[in-house]
Amino acid sequence: MRGIAGRRFGFCRFLVASDCEMAGTGVVPRRVLLVPPQRCGYLLRRLAFQIWEEMYSSSGVVLVGVVRRGYVLAGHLARLVQHYSRKPAYIVSVDVRSGEVKGFEEGWLEYPWFLVDDVIHTGRTMVQAMGLLPIDRLRVLRTVVFVSREATRRFPVQPDLVGLGLATTWHEFVEVQVVPHLAVWLHQRGGEG
Repeated sequence: MRGIAGRRFGFCRFLVASDCEMAGTGVVPRRVLLVPPQRCGYLLRRLAFQIWEEMYSSSGVVLVGVVRRGYVLAGHLARLVQHYSRKPAYIVSVDVRSGEVKGFEEGWLEYPWFLVDDVIHTGRTMVQAMGLLPIDRLRVLRTVVFVSREATRRFPVQPDLVGLGLATTWHEFVEVQVVPHLAVWLHQRGGEG
């Protein structure tokens, strides 16, 4: 299917008529559903299996979610990892705006840690979140993102585990919807893109 501004994406793209400027007129949509909930569930399960593979020899894992959407995703991943591995998965939240790390216990330093965020764009949030964690005392720290926007990094951060990689422009905004169900949306900034 043809996408925004005539670009082609590797898999499904769904247009929602109510989100278009003028449905049926050929005008570029402002909001496009890139990944529907069923596909998001598959991507989440795949990430959980990858985390399980990385922590296989460990007796537990710590998932650090960047507050708001990253924390919700960390909760989903923790549930799946516990289900697959039958080992404890602990959740910690990190808020880069307030500079707080909540839910952290000293005994968890022996486990592998996974920093989880919804979308990586420039890498600034990941760098700020890493600065709040006790990196010097951790055994392992890996980064996990649900959506990686390629070619837009300003900071030297490369995620270790990626659910979906997208080639986007600076005029596009990627949103991971976490409530009531997971979905990935692409928004156009400005007029007709």
